[in-house]
Amino acid sequence: PWMLDRRAGLGTAKLHVLAMPRARRRDFAALVLYALGGAHRPRPEWRQLAVSELEIAAQQPCPLQLDGDVAGSVPVSIGMTDWQVRWI
Repeated sequence: PWMLDRRAGLGTAKLHVLAMPRARRRDFAALVLYALGGAHRPRPEWRQLAVSELEIAAQQPCPLQLDGDVAGSVPVSIGMTDWQVRWI
């Protein structure tokens, strides 16, 4: 299995975020190489954050992707809770 942040996991109270300033095709290719282990560290312009809350805003509404899936639109507030989500 591949991971973007080895510190992430169910046992941590932090949300591990990889923030990329752009999402061009070459940025996606770099992300794939990083995730598969071909690159040993993230690109300098990427930001890895460990937070309990995150607020994302933009000058105009735009789609929000979480783990590669569209999950709503910006602006949005995201936070960690003790709630559990069960997948069937």
